[in-house]
Amino acid sequence: MMLVQQTDTLGTANAIIVRDKSGNNMAGFANTASVTLTYDYDGNNQRGGFSAGNNAPITVVAIGLNNAQYVKTTGTIARSVTNSLSLVAPLERNYSNP
Repeated sequence: MMLVQQTDTLGTANAIIVRDKSGNNMAGFANTASVTLTYDYDGNNQRGGFSAGNNAPITVVAIGLNNAQYVKTTGTIARSVTNSLSLVAPLERNYSNP
């Protein structure tokens, strides 16, 4: 799973992996039904000086295991204690690895 800032830059050299409140990239394994991440809403300035204290547009990208496809969704990190996005990967029907 990876969270990328600025939804129009995914797949380009300008894509920015979102940092959590400790400054670590929000990327890794999501091995449960729900993942909790932290974000420094008032201190994150990855998109330049105007971004701290403002909503952050994001794209969440994941690849499922055990026959699931790549999936992505867009959303916004807003000033809230809970921001939710749902990722549901369909069953991979085009690839077989016997």
